[in-house]
Amino acid sequence: MPKQQPMTAAEFIAKLQSDPAIRANNIARDREQAARSAQVDAWMAPLFADLRTEGWSGRYWNGVWEGLEPAVSARLLPVLLRHFADSDIWLVRAKIASMIGSGFAVPAWDWLLAAYRAEPPERPVPLAHALGRPKTTDEVKRALANALIFGVTRATRSDLMALALEPQHGNDRVMFASTFAHHEDAEALRVIEILRAEPMFAWVIDKGRKQRERNQRRRDVRRKSLDTPLNT
Repeated sequence: MPKQQPMTAAEFIAKLQSDPAIRANNIARDREQAARSAQVDAWMAPLFADLRTEGWSGRYWNGVWEGLEPAVSARLLPVLLRHFADSDIWLVRAKIASMIGSGFAVPAWDWLLAAYRAEPPERPVPLAHALGRPKTTDEVKRALANALIFGVTRATRSDLMALALEPQHGNDRVMFASTFAHHEDAEALRVIEILRAEPMFAWVIDKGRKQRERNQRRRDVRRKSLDTPLNT
C-alpha cells in the first residue's frame, strides 16, 4: 500500500475551510468581533466628536496621533480629561489614558500621577460593558501606568521612584523600576538598594547593573582612546 503523502499547509487550510462546522464557527466569531468593534466605536464617538469640535482633523490609530498640531493640542487635553472623568466604561477610560500617554503625558503628568494613585487595582465590569471580558479588569490602571512610563522625564523620574516603593501598586512597580534601574545617580542607586530586598525586582535590577557596566566599559574605551597619543 503506497504511503500517504502528508498534506501541505494550503491543503490543510482548505480542508478546514470546507468543514461546515468550522465555517459556521468562523462566521459567528467574525460577527461577534464586528459587533464588539461597532460597540467600541459607538462608545468612543462622543469623545472624537468633541476633539474635532476643537479643531483636530487627524486620526488616532494604534497608539499614534496623526495631525496633532501644537496650536490645537492645547485645546484637546481638557477634552480628554473631561471624558475620562465622565465615563463609567472601563474600555473608554483605558483608551483615553493611552491617548493621553501617547500625546500629552508631559503636560498631563500631575494629572496622570494622581489618576494612577486613585485608580483601584481592579475595577468591576458591568455586564453591559463586559465585551466578553472577566468580571473585573485592571486595564485602566495599567494604561495609566504605561502613560506615566511613556512620559517620564529627568524632572519627574523621582515620582516613578516613589511609585516603585509603594507596595500597593503590585507588579506595576517593576515597570516603574525599569525606567531608572540602569541610572547611576545617588538617588536611583539608593532606591535600587531598597528594592533589592524584594525578589520580584531581581531581573530588572540585574538588567540595570549590566547596562551600567556596559556604559562604564564604553567610557573606559573612549577615555583610553583620548589618552593614547597619535602616531606622527
